Amino acid sequence: MTAELRPRSDWEAVDLGMALTRRDFWRLLGCWWLGMLPALVLSLVFLRDQPVLL
Repeated sequence: MTAELRPRSDWEAVDLGMALTRRDFWRLLGCWWLGMLPALVLSLVFLRDQPVLL
C-alpha cells in the first residue's frame, strides 16, 4: 500500500490509519510487547507484595 502525502480530512486520516494498522498488525503487536514485557516483568517483581495487583 502506498499513501500520498497530502492534507486529509479527519475521517480520511482515520481510514488510512486503520488500513495501515490492519496491514502491519502483527509487527505493531510485536513492538508493543517488546516495550510492555520488560515493564510488566519489572512491575511484577518490584510490586509483588502490593495487594493492588490482585
